[in-house]
Amino acid sequence: MNRIFRLPQLSFYVDYFGNSKSNEFCLAVAGGRRPALGWLKNFISLNKDLETYCADKGLLYCFENKIIPKCVVGDADSAGLEAFEKAHSLGVAVKTYLTEKDDTDLQILLKEIIDKDFVITGIFGGRLDHLYSNIFSIMSDSQVHGRGEFDIRYWINYLIIFIPCFILKYQT
Repeated sequence: MNRIFRLPQLSFYVDYFGNSKSNEFCLAVAGGRRPALGWLKNFISLNKDLETYCADKGLLYCFENKIIPKCVVGDADSAGLEAFEKAHSLGVAVKTYLTEKDDTDLQILLKEIIDKDFVITGIFGGRLDHLYSNIFSIMSDSQVHGRGEFDIRYWINYLIIFIPCFILKYQT
């Protein structure tokens, strides 16, 4: 399977080889550092076939960019119940959890997108312990669910992690 994948900064080809369970990408928006203004909107406009999934405060980042996600998960402690109610009224699948839970909102989101490969943004919120936890949650999810190898790339002002087993070929 081969597809072109576009970020606002560059485009590249994705060639799958064997270990990836999916040929379907989605965008996951966590509630850490806000992506640069307009980046999410540009990303979605360049990849119209991608579905968007949010963990709690990531919903606010989508709303700021006029993006209606397919699903939002979390305890609504960051985005607030009003945002979750607005999402529900817009037809978004809303999955609310108690604040006292064993998994973080990101870990719940990873379980929601278990059958998809994904690009994720918003995992760094300024605290090293949160970034460390988020990266290890993603690594653990990758190993437990057989997503294959993962590749971390840093562009501009935010971290994006690719988690399928694929080869990148940059488009010129």
